[in-house]
Amino acid sequence: SNDVVGRFDLLVKVYEQGVISQYLNNLAIGSLVPFKHIPFNIKAQYPFGKKTLTMIAGGTGITPMFQALQCLCLTPGDET
Repeated sequence: SNDVVGRFDLLVKVYEQGVISQYLNNLAIGSLVPFKHIPFNIKAQYPFGKKTLTMIAGGTGITPMFQALQCLCLTPGDET
């Protein structure tokens, strides 16, 4: 939900004409950036069954990664 408070790190490739990548590039390291999701658009395939999880995404691919992170964060006892 949008009420979940947590933290994750983003590695962003900066494009010269990229509006969002330029916006993120101009933030100070450690800055907070708000995210939200649309509940009916979750396509997570959970549980992942792994001890660790590495996510690589670009452009609109960040959205499904954020949705997957929510599954991890909202599941009591999940040790991923």
